[in-house]
Amino acid sequence: MVGEKLRLVTTVNDIEDKLDWVRQVIERTNRDIDGYNQEAAAREAQIKGDVKSQVLKEEQTSVDMIRDNLRKRLGAY
Repeated sequence: MVGEKLRLVTTVNDIEDKLDWVRQVIERTNRDIDGYNQEAAAREAQIKGDVKSQVLKEEQTSVDMIRDNLRKRLGAY
């Protein structure tokens, strides 16, 4: 884990400004993490969709081949 602790060195007069800065850093970091997580979820959904589509295409190809074979065999009778 990167940066488990944040040490803030300031004077009594600057403490509010420093705390505000820390809040902003935390908010930006959380927004970035949320954005990353949303992108990761979208990528995962896209991959799952692509895999499902590929499986369906392969299954349809198999069904078509079986139908063609049956037609050929039945046509011979």
